[in-house]
Amino acid sequence: MASVEVDAGDILRLVMQFLREQGLTSSLRAVQDETGVALNVLDRGAALLDDKSSTRIDQNILPHEYLAKLLITYAGINTSGMDYGLAPISFAWLDDEALWKEIQDVAAADSGYAFFDELGSFVFKNATWWATATYSTVSQATFTTARFQNLAPETKHADIATGAIIEYQPRSHGGEQIIWRASSTIILPPGTTTIQAKFSYPVTLILDPLQPMDWLPISGGGIDVSGQIELTFENKQAQRCDLRFVNNSNVTAYVPNMRLRGLVLVGGPQEQITIDVDTPLVP
Repeated sequence: MASVEVDAGDILRLVMQFLREQGLTSSLRAVQDETGVALNVLDRGAALLDDKSSTRIDQNILPHEYLAKLLITYAGINTSGMDYGLAPISFAWLDDEALWKEIQDVAAADSGYAFFDELGSFVFKNATWWATATYSTVSQATFTTARFQNLAPETKHADIATGAIIEYQPRSHGGEQIIWRASSTIILPPGTTTIQAKFSYPVTLILDPLQPMDWLPISGGGIDVSGQIELTFENKQAQRCDLRFVNNSNVTAYVPNMRLRGLVLVGGPQEQITIDVDTPLVP
């Protein structure tokens, strides 16, 4: 009969986690005081802060769909607590960028916000949250003329919202372009060789390289050996991919001046629109 050893501290932390999730704060403190074992609770967003990822390009995708894809695919996090996004994103992708910053940027671009709640669940609120939330649609307090003296507002909303600043970076389909050139002759000994190509543009489609205009494997004596070389694309992302060469011969092959072509996105620098009004946006 097999036995498993479990650290007593782990069991206590499991119990304390249950007490915390059930809102039994007093019991949780009592267990911590009696045992000397602490329960450290971290925002699940912290685990995403340093994670960097690269993705393919998604086109005309709604914010909540893109957020769900990022969280499920790259963080394994359930996304059942999300509002629907309002404005489709024309082009969305990551290129070795921080996952959590992208999530925050996507939420903000839809005039919403994203966070992990006190139970560690991911939440995305769209731009209508403040108007549809219960505390906005149900009266929270009643004041009569006899109680007006109890009101002492510290901030007037009308003094806060007087305009909006919108930043964007225009993108459009740019047709076929050369997206990558090898910096030197590629050397392919017998067997498998893999190199990474970083593209000059975001790419929606990598075109199959043609011979001899894009690449031509040759022997040391300059003889065409393309029949012995296999090329496949792996880990294809918006701005990079791996080139996997298989040299099926028993001699070293060389690929001078190799290049790749693809269908790309082009765009200008980041632009900004500022709208300022004399009458506050919020009455």
